[in-house]
Amino acid sequence: MKQIILFVFTAFFITGIYAQPFSSYINSTSTWSMYTGAADGVNFYMSHFRYEINADTTIAGKNYFKLYRVGVDSIVHFMYSAPPDVSFDSSYIGALREDPSKKLYFIFKNESVERFLYDFGLLPGMTLQNMHSNYGCNSPALVVQSYDIVYLGNVALKRFRLDNLLIEPIIEGVGSVGGLIEQGSMCLAYHNNTTLICYKKDNAILEVNTANFPCNQKIDSILVPVVDNPCNEFLIYPNPAIDKIYIRAACADQIRAVRLINPLGQKIMILTGLQQNYLALNVSMLPKGVFFVCIETNKGLITKKVVKG
Repeated sequence: MKQIILFVFTAFFITGIYAQPFSSYINSTSTWSMYTGAADGVNFYMSHFRYEINADTTIAGKNYFKLYRVGVDSIVHFMYSAPPDVSFDSSYIGALREDPSKKLYFIFKNESVERFLYDFGLLPGMTLQNMHSNYGCNSPALVVQSYDIVYLGNVALKRFRLDNLLIEPIIEGVGSVGGLIEQGSMCLAYHNNTTLICYKKDNAILEVNTANFPCNQKIDSILVPVVDNPCNEFLIYPNPAIDKIYIRAACADQIRAVRLINPLGQKIMILTGLQQNYLALNVSMLPKGVFFVCIETNKGLITKKVVKG
């Protein structure tokens, strides 16, 4: 009788372990901050954006997260003949699904076929299946070599390393350094222009590549065009400038913040908390070249090109 009871208890205990409810990697707070840069010999194209969850949906009886792309796309002219061409994007791009087998799937907008993104249930020695993320670099099949641990707040996540130095690691529940839904995001040959900066969830942050791209950068305050308005006229002088740049607004109390940006989109100088119509910027320590002054007003943002002589 004792043996029967022990057997039943053991079976119940083991079943309980393997029947635990699936703990979701993703929720409504999940955000992937991204950067993309490319050049064609004439212009430099860059995007600072994020993938974020906005609502749920059901497709073919399966539950998905609606994924949106929110950010700023810029075209910088190599010859500096004009300020950057800037557009703001906030659009639905597809549906993201995770399942109890620790896999991520995605259906792109206007498509009906589900794509296999990632498998996070990996172990050393396992070979990778063909996935959207390893497209173009899984022949011969990649093998998991090892893994270490990274932390999203207090949550430990496995970071899998593969047997090829040209393949980016996979971070459990997050994706790869090359992104989340980008084709070939694990392959340096495919994603060398795209970078996952950081991942956020429940107020916790996992920094992936924050050396040149701060995770807390507000995407919607980089370079956003505004509708023409008489009060958005500014006098910026001298131009070229040697030591100082003076900014004078046409209307009172127009300048709320100023950002000085180089042609690569990096912020060189930031002044916030302003409420004035006149300002002097000390640029004596800057190298010679072209910069862009991004002025935040009560109506929005405008950008002006300046030259440091």
